[in-house]
Amino acid sequence: MATEPPELDLRVIENKNEKISTLEKENKILADQLYNQKQISTKLQKALLARYQETDSCLQTNERLVAELVQSKAKLANRGSKLEAVTLIAEATAVIGALDNQPKNRRQEILAKKAKQYLLESKAEVEKENFEGASYLCRKAMEQVKGIEREKNKGNISQNNEEVSFSTPLQMELLKNGNLRNKPSTQAEIIAVLQTGRSVSAIGFNNNWVKVQVGEPVQTGWMHISLLY
Repeated sequence: MATEPPELDLRVIENKNEKISTLEKENKILADQLYNQKQISTKLQKALLARYQETDSCLQTNERLVAELVQSKAKLANRGSKLEAVTLIAEATAVIGALDNQPKNRRQEILAKKAKQYLLESKAEVEKENFEGASYLCRKAMEQVKGIEREKNKGNISQNNEEVSFSTPLQMELLKNGNLRNKPSTQAEIIAVLQTGRSVSAIGFNNNWVKVQVGEPVQTGWMHISLLY
């Protein structure tokens, strides 16, 4: 007589189905977390590049200020002259007057108001024949104007998504294998494929794309920000 196959244990089957269902749920949660982490990573990388650009801009401004200081020292002997004070005031009056017809945000309005106040104080010092003081106050007025120009330049960079260049390269590494392209676009020609961990020198960025240099001889191209850290 043939033996009948043992009946399947329904509880064992149910337990296996429950484990499979649990694993599928955990896998979905992990996938969602990974997606969120990638989104956060991209935002952080963009913030890092923007902050580096600001730092780079400050370094360039500092270099200009040093150059201006050297020039100022060369003119120190003549700083207190009436001619210099009157000339500076005339120049500042024209520049500050032109600001009235230009659109300005709240911070730029404050800087323009300070510039006008310094200019008025400068003219008052001329009346007192304190020409050195008048020149100093006039320069303070022009510093406020430069502050307005920096604010406007910063706004233009963030709104127009134009290419921003660094005067000092920023060292970065590849988070994973990625394509080096000749333009900031996924449709652009691939120059080379770089491996995970490869070091590159970031020399600028444009929206979500980083302009990098790598290798010897040097290759210059674009990589998506999500590939770098």
